[in-house]
Amino acid sequence: DVQTREYVQDMLLDLWAGRIRPAVPQAELHIFAGPTVYRGVAAESAERMQTVLARAEDMQAHGVRRHTPVGRQALALMLAGARVMLYRGDPGETFCLSLAEAQAMGVPAVVQPLGSVVERVIDGVTGHIAADDDSFAGAAIALLRDDDLWRQFHAEALARQRGQSWDEVAAQFEALI
Repeated sequence: DVQTREYVQDMLLDLWAGRIRPAVPQAELHIFAGPTVYRGVAAESAERMQTVLARAEDMQAHGVRRHTPVGRQALALMLAGARVMLYRGDPGETFCLSLAEAQAMGVPAVVQPLGSVVERVIDGVTGHIAADDDSFAGAAIALLRDDDLWRQFHAEALARQRGQSWDEVAAQFEALI
């Protein structure tokens, strides 16, 4: 729902500014978002989304870098240089392609158990499924600081998320139905 989506974005900005960035001052949060990403839902929440995105734009002093949505090739280049994907999840999400792509590229993730994101991340292996905001912030900080942990999750994400055939992916998707 729209209210949950608003909280998702505010939650991440709040945790970033209040907990994550102070613990890892050199870190940057890059946000690629805008109403065009959400298509039909955007009409319902475009004004609120713009408010949250304007807040993100005003948080440059906290290392927040807001970008307009980009195509798949440009996003793949950005993901290739990412340390971690921070995404709470959304109850309406049925696959979360961006998280699946990040994991396939070896980018560890921190998520919460909302929607399909728990199907994309193997807790404690390719990232963390955080039960609450405190564990979300703690897991993000750990992945940003600890090179050994990052390498471990990176290698596991590459090993476990790549190499699936279209038939395997289709079977997983059909199992959800």
